[in-house]
Amino acid sequence: LGVKPSSVTETFQKLSAQGFLEYIPYRGVKLTDGGKKIADKIIARQNTLRRLLLYMGLPKELSETESKKLELAITDEVVNCIWVFLKNQEVGG
Repeated sequence: LGVKPSSVTETFQKLSAQGFLEYIPYRGVKLTDGGKKIADKIIARQNTLRRLLLYMGLPKELSETESKKLELAITDEVVNCIWVFLKNQEVGG
């Protein structure tokens, strides 16, 4: 990925200090409950955006890469509106 090991270690240490993961040098990392909650939220946001892009006709591969970019740029309110829209589309047709 072109990332220096020292940068990865530093990031793990920061996330560990913030309580998002448990970091054991040379052993690995494990998400804490707080870290899992944030990861689940990010995944749900990306899934909602991916579903919208697929609904709009984008190919699967492009919708996957673009949903990750969009997830970083829009608010929870917008994602929630999209989720409701998609839910209504499933019910309505």
